[in-house]
Parts: sequence; structure tokens; C-alpha cells
Amino acid sequence: MPAYKRQHYLPAAYLKYFSNDGANCSRRSFVYRCDEQGQRVVRVDSQCAAKWHYSKRDPAGAEEMFQGAEQEYCRCVDKLCEGRELTGSDYGRLLVNMFDFYVRNAVHKNLTGKEGIDAYRIRCAFFWSKLLGKTGVITKEDIQNHVEKYWGLQILIAPGTRHFITCDHPSVWTSINDDQPDLHLLTVPITPRLMAVAFDRRILSVIEQGMTEEDYLTLNAGPMSNAVSCVYSAVPFSDEQIAQMKAHLAGKEDPGCFIEEGNWRFKIAGLRPEHYFSFMQLSPPLM
Repeated sequence: MPAYKRQHYLPAAYLKYFSNDGANCSRRSFVYRCDEQGQRVVRVDSQCAAKWHYSKRDPAGAEEMFQGAEQEYCRCVDKLCEGRELTGSDYGRLLVNMFDFYVRNAVHKNLTGKEGIDAYRIRCAFFWSKLLGKTGVITKEDIQNHVEKYWGLQILIAPGTRHFITCDHPSVWTSINDDQPDLHLLTVPITPRLMAVAFDRRILSVIEQGMTEEDYLTLNAGPMSNAVSCVYSAVPFSDEQIAQMKAHLAGKEDPGCFIEEGNWRFKIAGLRPEHYFSFMQLSPPLM
């Protein structure tokens, strides 16, 4: 097979942490997958990839474009798994990857008439322009300054012996105000025991690392709701879970996400007050 022919829209560097290999996990590790057909064990690097997904013209260039960020992501998650503290820069890099997992995902139909890497760059431009409220050229310094000023990130631990699942589209973007829909909260399961919760500090704050059973169930429902075609776990799904997920995935509607030259349509989930998390508070309260 030509080098880089299979191109991952969800990095194997992300999914490997949901194998049962623990600290020895790699892209060759195995993970439990559940889809409309049921459950099976699959190798990490066989998942969430498509032939020439980003580029046939320059596959090596497309691969190189993502490698640095993926290596930084692994370095941050490895530190967390080892119980070491992240630096401010680490949190910033982790957050940018959390944003990017959504932007680069194959859930967005490419209607640009260009290669996938070009469509990805267009989505990036739309995203950062909207998030920063700035038009024109946006630099890495602009992004760093905005993230440091306005965004927070907390790592939460699953209660008891509970495990988080993940999916083929794991970055869940959430609005907490139907009247002002926008990206307020971002959650990504990063290991079976750890959930990364990012939040716009102008709207929210996270006040503790623990979570209730209800918090856990709501967070774990995020990847299932966001999934395009499958969910993943480090431990086997029960027969009841398999039946529930098969039915859910079989009945899912197309999310309608697409990218055109001058338009990006994406989906933000809603979170109503009765489902607010115990670990967060509004700051200031939304009116």
C-alpha cells in the first residue's frame, strides 16, 4: 500500500488510550467496537480512516500537518496517566486538540470540490474566526492569547469503577442557552477514567474534579449521541448496552454537517438547566 494512503480523521493517537493495554497502549492495540452489527474487537489503527481522506496529491504533507499536534496530545495524556501535573502550556495544547478533533472529523461532508485537506483548512478558518470574533489572518499568537484569556480546562475522574466510552466523533460541543446558542462547553473522554471538560470562562466555571452518577451518565451519553457509526470501549459492552447502542445507531438521522467554500454547517448539542452538571456553575448567570 502506498505510504499514508489510509488517512485517519480521528487519530489513532487518540483512540489508543481506550485499548486495554494501559501504559503500553499503541496504535496496534485493540479496542472494543460496537455498531449496528454488534460488538467486535478491532485494532486501533484500522479505525476511523479512509483512503486518501485528506489528500491524494500530497499524502505525506497531510500526515506531517497533523503529526506534531498528535504527539503533543499524547505527551499530555501520558502525563495525566502517570499522575503528573500539566503545565499551563500543556492545558492549552490539549484544548486546541480537543477543538481540532471536531474540526477535522469526517462527519462534515466535503462539498467544496477540493481535497479533504483544503476543506479542513476552510473549516479551521471558519472556526477560529468565529471563536475569536476576528476576520482576516489569525495567528498562533492570536489563538494562544484568546485561549489563555477566555477558556478553562479541567480533567474529571469517573466515579467509582465506572468507565467512559468514546466514539468515532468524540469531541462534543455544547451550548447551555437555547436563546444564545454558541460553543460554551466542550467535553472529550481522553481515557476510560478521565474526561476533559473545557469551558468558556465568560459563561461557566468548573468548581471541582469529582462528579455524581448523574453527571457521569450525561457525560457518557455525549459520545453515544455524537457517534456517526460506532462507539468504542476499553472493556466489553454488556448485552444490554449492545442492544441499546445497535438500536440507537440504526435509528440515527444524518446530522447534516457539511463544508462548502463559503459555508460551514455543524452541530452543537444543547444542555438544558435540568441537566446541568453538579461540578459547574454559571459565571455570570445567563439571563
